[in-house]
Amino acid sequence: MNHLFKSLSLLGMILLTGCGETTSTDNNISLEDVLDNDKPRIILEGNKTIEIPLGTKNISEAGFSAYDEADGDLTSEVKREHNIDFTQAGEYTIVYSVEDSDGNKDTQYRYVSIVNPLGLGSGDSNSSIDPFYNNGEDYQGSIPEIKLLRNEKIFDGPLYLGLGEEYDIAYSATDFEDGNLGDSVTISGADFDPNKAGTYTVTYSVIDSNKNSVSKSLTVIVGNSTNWNNNTNYDSVVTGVEEFASWYSSECGKTFNRSLYDEETGRYRGAISCSNRGLSYVDLTPMSIFSSIDEIDLSYNNLDDIDFTPLSNTYVIKKIKLNNNNFYNIDLSPLYHLQNIDELWLNGNHLDYSYAEREELYRGFNNRSFTIYFDK
Repeated sequence: MNHLFKSLSLLGMILLTGCGETTSTDNNISLEDVLDNDKPRIILEGNKTIEIPLGTKNISEAGFSAYDEADGDLTSEVKREHNIDFTQAGEYTIVYSVEDSDGNKDTQYRYVSIVNPLGLGSGDSNSSIDPFYNNGEDYQGSIPEIKLLRNEKIFDGPLYLGLGEEYDIAYSATDFEDGNLGDSVTISGADFDPNKAGTYTVTYSVIDSNKNSVSKSLTVIVGNSTNWNNNTNYDSVVTGVEEFASWYSSECGKTFNRSLYDEETGRYRGAISCSNRGLSYVDLTPMSIFSSIDEIDLSYNNLDDIDFTPLSNTYVIKKIKLNNNNFYNIDLSPLYHLQNIDELWLNGNHLDYSYAEREELYRGFNNRSFTIYFDK
């Protein structure tokens, strides 16, 4: 019986017959002993190598788990250590280690490469771009990240609710060093009256153990879901889309991708590109039909003036590229209401911002997690 037990266990099988003890009388090996002799295992999800640009303060990890045959789920016991310096380009290592109740260990590694392909902020005279990160503040370690979720999918808003409709937004907060910070999130503005039509703002905030703080705001519009953007009705929205498509073709030489457009919410999940068209002036009014735009690219033109007031009702613009034009001055104040902007490209113009002016520009947007690119 002892030899049969050993042979089958090597094949990943255990055969027990009859009743009574499971312990071998020859060598006193129990089933529990066999399982305990298996070392725990850490499983790293996603890529084991990560590349991020210099200035990034968050690392997107796909996750990890740990399991031991005898102890079960050991994910919460995993220790994670790293030598990452977010302020310096280089090669770094994240070390994951876990130990089971018998002292057996497993160690896995993930490798992080912080790259500086354009010499950003390096003082290199050959670099044409000088980024200012995080409102000029020097964060310690990583900054937390808040994600809003609707129907288990990441949601940036705006959120359109019918009168009396339930506010159904979930959220998560994580920090590379602190892990899950969901219990530390504070919420303001969620006590709005869902039976009263209007526009409301709900803000989620969290602070990590290094006193780094971050906030994420969501615009909530209560009323008829087709009454967005200056209370236009559905028919006029459709008309506006047709007018935009025509303008986009003639002004930018592009075809409007309707599959990326949600007529009910007004959100466009794509880029509007009028780059390299030799434009000396552009009227942004046709874009005012959108409540959200992923990117507006007006780079490599001859623009020296621009009016952003037509976009005062656009709640989200993730990236704006105005680089390589003829601007001496740009009034960006009509965009200060934006709650979700990742990048603003101003390099390649005649703009001469002092450090104080750059700081003031960041304060105007009141958004601590985006990058503005200036000329040196």
